[in-house]
Amino acid sequence: MVGAVVHDLQSILNGNYLEAKPGVGTEWVIHNIYHANTITLKVVDSGGNECSFFDEADKGLLTNCYIHLTSTHYLRIYNTSGGTQYLSYDGIVTLEP
Repeated sequence: MVGAVVHDLQSILNGNYLEAKPGVGTEWVIHNIYHANTITLKVVDSGGNECSFFDEADKGLLTNCYIHLTSTHYLRIYNTSGGTQYLSYDGIVTLEP
C-alpha cells in the first residue's frame, strides 16, 4: 500500500549484504539505515552493476537518506566490519502496481 512502511532487520555475515529491493512495479524511498559496525552502501542495477557511494566505520544511524528504489535500481548494505552484525533499513512505499 502506498505510504506503508517498508523495513528489514537481519544478522549479516561479514562480506555479505542486506538488500533493499522492491518488487516489479513497486517503488520505495529509504529514509534510515541502521548498523552496528562498519558498512558500505552500493546502488545496483538490473544488470548487477554496483556503484559504491558511502562507507562508514563503527556503529551508527544514517537518517534522512531519501534513496529512491525500484526493482531495477536498488540498494545493498554491505557488512564490511570483519564480523557478523545486524543491519536494518526503513522507508515508505511510494508506488505500487
